[in-house]
Order: sequence, then structure tokens, then C-alpha cells
Amino acid sequence: MSASSLSFTDSEDFDIMSETLNSSPRMPALVANSISSVEKATESPGTAPAPEHKHARFYFEDGNVTFLVQGVTYHVPRCFFCRHSSYFRTLFKNSPESEDPTKPIPLDNVACSEFDVLLSILYPTDFDKCELKTVESWTAVLRLSTEWSFPSIHRLAINRLQPIALAIDQVALGRTYGIEPWMGPGYATLCNREKPLTREEGLRLGFDDTMLIMTVRERMRVCRQDLSKCEVDGMVKAYLESSFDQAVVRLDDEITVGRRAYEEAIKRKQRIEEAAAKKAVEDAIAMKKANEEAAAKKAFKEAAAKKWAEEHSRKMEEVAAAKKRADEEAATRKEAEREAALKKWEDNYNRKEAEKAAAKERADDDAAGKRRAGGPAMMIGISSSQTPSQAQAAMPRPPSIMGNSVAHVSAPGQPALSNPHMVSIGFGCGHGQK
Repeated sequence: MSASSLSFTDSEDFDIMSETLNSSPRMPALVANSISSVEKATESPGTAPAPEHKHARFYFEDGNVTFLVQGVTYHVPRCFFCRHSSYFRTLFKNSPESEDPTKPIPLDNVACSEFDVLLSILYPTDFDKCELKTVESWTAVLRLSTEWSFPSIHRLAINRLQPIALAIDQVALGRTYGIEPWMGPGYATLCNREKPLTREEGLRLGFDDTMLIMTVRERMRVCRQDLSKCEVDGMVKAYLESSFDQAVVRLDDEITVGRRAYEEAIKRKQRIEEAAAKKAVEDAIAMKKANEEAAAKKAFKEAAAKKWAEEHSRKMEEVAAAKKRADEEAATRKEAEREAALKKWEDNYNRKEAEKAAAKERADDDAAGKRRAGGPAMMIGISSSQTPSQAQAAMPRPPSIMGNSVAHVSAPGQPALSNPHMVSIGFGCGHGQK
């Protein structure tokens, strides 16, 4: 696959290439368990040391300089630092803390595990045995010796890494620390192997080296169709070792094409993201508008229902008030009619009583006149067998008012009179004849 034929259609491949382009070659991270005996004697994996904690191994009582690394204090002789490092000679000269062993000198951008492996070289436990066995340990020594200007330790780290470093380590470390003899063999191994570069390897190598290896592998694939394996191996070796600089120059145009494709892919991705963001905003606005319309409809329905309920309640109150007024008027009218009927009856009763009294008085007068004349005795309305009290009880009583009707009540033990105003007047002689 050539650089000009790169296509970023897969989002994951695009992200990988984007990270690869924007990243510089990375050093391998130190693994706590891989820095064997030195780190195991100082700290346990996954736990941070407490502040101002004395190092279990590199805290010598006869030391004359103190370092502070990640909260751990190191008390060591300063002579080895002054002898082998120009960086520390300048640091001790300009640092006031170096004069007082009780005041630690802080060292930034370094881990305890890295500082331990460096000190294991300066202060070994056994001179005939090397404690460091892994690529990670010697990579830490290479980094610190380069950063702190330990030239002899720098050469020692290169010599110890040469036989144990993998091809990817040779290319990455050679590019980072300027070790040119490692570059050609490392490229040749990565181009000749069957397994393509992994994502982690691409991130460590960086964009330029990754594109170079990918281009060479593509050309090798094409050449293998027509040439034998020996011819291909010889061509690759000559291509990478004898004329590496010329190969880089010839590949510049393809790398430029790859960068241009990458930039176009970046722009296309940005356009897609902008369109997606615009659509999301439009969807949000439409949803907001729909929610507002639904809320307005709901509010309108609630207002209409409330208005109808108020109107219905008002009408019911009016109907109840009208019914109450009608009932009151009917009761008043009924009471007036009852009182009028009672008054009419009383007037009629009084009139008839007066007439009865007048008639009785005339009868009494007539009877008295006859008695004076010696005529037979007469009883008006009284039987010869009735006593005066029984005759008085037989007189009609006032009616009882029941609603609008008038009931006529007769005396107890007497039959009801069809006309209370009719009084039978009997005439009897002295011997009881009627």
C-alpha cells in the first residue's frame, strides 16, 4: 500500500493515523515488575510512597547529598554525580540545598523506579553481576543518562541494549536518542517481517517512519511477484542500509501526498461534524418548537375547560338561586292563602255565632214571655233528657286548619255535623215531649 493510495474511510483507522501523525516517537513506559530486584526492594507495585520516606537501599548514613523523588529521599555520596555528570556539577554549584545534606534537592520528571536503576549502576551491590536485565530498565538508564549528561553510562546503556532490543526498540530509541547505527537494521527487520505494524508500534515510530516502512513493505510486496527472495532481500538491504538518506528523499513526495490525504480527511471529518452539529441544533429547535406548541395547546384546553367549569358553576348557582326564590315565593303564597282562608272562616264563624246568639236570645225572650203568660215551658235546642252541660258540649267547635282546607269538629261523642252552623232547636213541653 503506497502513501498515495491511503483512504480514511474507517473512523478507527482515521483516528489511529491522526494520533500517529500528531505524536512524536515515544519511549517504552517502564513497567514496575520488570525492573527486577532494584524496584522490588524499594516500593510495592501500585502504591505511592509516603512523603519524606527514606529509601530502603539508597539512603547511606555517610552520604553528603540528598535527593527527593516522588516523596522518597535518597542520601548518597555526591562524588559519582560530580565525576560523571556535567549536569549535576552545574546543579550542585548553583543549588543552595547542595551545601546542606539535610535539605533534599527535588528531581522532577523522573520516577523512583528510573532513579533506582541509575543508582544501581553508580552504587552496585555486586560488581561482578549486573542487576539490570530488561529492555525497560536499560531504556530508563539511557533516558536519564542522556538527560543528565552521563556520557559513559549513556554508552554503557547502548551497548547493553544492542543485543536485547527489538527492531521497534532500535528504530524508536535510535530516532529519539540519535543512535544512527540502529536505524538501518531496525528498518530492515520491520520491513521484512510478515506481521504488519501494530497500532502501538505506529504510535512509537511516528508518522514519517510509519509511512516509510509501509511504503517499503508495499514495494516489497510488488517486487516479490517477479523476483526471488534473495533478490528482494538484497534489494531491501541495499535500499535501506546503503542509501537510506536517498530513500527518504525519494519518499518525500509520497509522504506529502499522504499528508495531503490526511488533511483532506481532517477537513471532511470537520464538515461531517459541522453538519451533524447543525442537524442536532435544528432537531433541538424543532423539538423545542413542538414542545412549545404542545404546551400552548394544553394551556388553551386547560383555560377552555376552566372557563366552561366556571360558566357551568355560575349557571348552576343561578338555577339554584332561582329555585330557592321560587320555593320561597310559593311558601309565602301558600302561607298567605292559608291565613286568608283562616280569616275568612273566622269571619263566617263569628257572623254565624252572632246570628245564633241573636236567635237564641229571641227564643229565650219568646220562652220567657210564654212562661209569664202561663204557657208551656219551651227548651230551645235542648232535649228534655239532656242536661245543660251536655247541651253546651253539643255546640259546634271552631274548625282546625289543615293546609288550605277547613275541618269542622263536633263535640266528643257526637256525630259530625254536615253544617256546623246549623243548630237544631227543639221544643219540648214540661213532660218531655219533642
